[in-house]
Amino acid sequence: MPRKAREKSKTGIYAVLIKGNDASRKLFYDDEDYSEFIARLDENLDTAVMAFALCESCICMIAAESERGIGLDIQPVTIGYARYYGNRYGMSGGIFERRFRSMPIETPEALAAQLACVHRFCDTAGNGGYTGRYMDDDLFIPDEAMKLLGSRDIYDEAMKAENPVTAFFAGSFRTASGSAEKKTAANKIKEEPKKAAAPEPEVKAEPEKAPEAEPELKPEPKPKKKKKMPSWLL
Repeated sequence: MPRKAREKSKTGIYAVLIKGNDASRKLFYDDEDYSEFIARLDENLDTAVMAFALCESCICMIAAESERGIGLDIQPVTIGYARYYGNRYGMSGGIFERRFRSMPIETPEALAAQLACVHRFCDTAGNGGYTGRYMDDDLFIPDEAMKLLGSRDIYDEAMKAENPVTAFFAGSFRTASGSAEKKTAANKIKEEPKKAAAPEPEVKAEPEKAPEAEPELKPEPKPKKKKKMPSWLL
């Protein structure tokens, strides 16, 4: 089945999510790994990247595409880093999912929300990582982003949100934080009996005493009762 074409952005700006293909393996182990990926961003995308967050299991970005399109823009970054990663850690094959996700950003409100999400992603996920870009210790918003935002006020307001994680990045946030999706009280109630239930101990029936009878008569054997299956096997 042919892959669905990427949805094009009228502004040329996208939210980008790149995930690892193995949940048990980190994409970044130390500062050298982070520096290597950032160097490849600078080399291939440079100012096209408006914001990024590098976490252990995923990469979140806001980027403006070139004439080639966002797919071909990201390709040399992921291929180059995968090659570096394989050489350093003695691994073969890709380390990313075969196709990264992208979503068009076409309104000031959408851009403000996605920028705030990416800028606060590592802190919200709570597992370290690296967020950029900075200028004079403040998160930097490039001119290309400001053209769509119009004013920094809308971004500052989005940064105040109690939970800045947007729907687009929500799935990666659960993965990055290493926490499973919270279960509802109803689900917990349903699952508690399964957890609490333990196999019923097998009760050994006492041997039946033969009924008193005349020596020459033998009692007929009684049919054996079926053992009750433990609830956790049902």
